[in-house]
Amino acid sequence: MAVEADLAVLAEGVASILGLALAFLGVVGSAWLGWHEADGLAAVWKVAEPLLSMPPQIQLYAPGSWGPAQARDLIAPGRWLLGE
Repeated sequence: MAVEADLAVLAEGVASILGLALAFLGVVGSAWLGWHEADGLAAVWKVAEPLLSMPPQIQLYAPGSWGPAQARDLIAPGRWLLGE
C-alpha cells in the first residue's frame, strides 16, 4: 500500500510538471508564431528559467489536505483563503 501511495504522489508530481511544461511550450509557440510580444516571452522566460534549471524539491502532503505547510511561505505575510 505504501508503494502505491508513493507512486500516486509521484504520478501527480510528474503530471504537474508536464502540465507546466506544456503551458510553457504553448507560450513559446505563440510567441514564435507572432501571437504574443517578444517582451512578454522574455518576462516569462526570466521567471521560468530558474525553475526549469533548478526545480524545487517536491513537498509531500496528506491526501485531502490543503497541501504542504511550505505553501504558506509562498505568500507570507499574506495567507491562503482555504475555507478554514
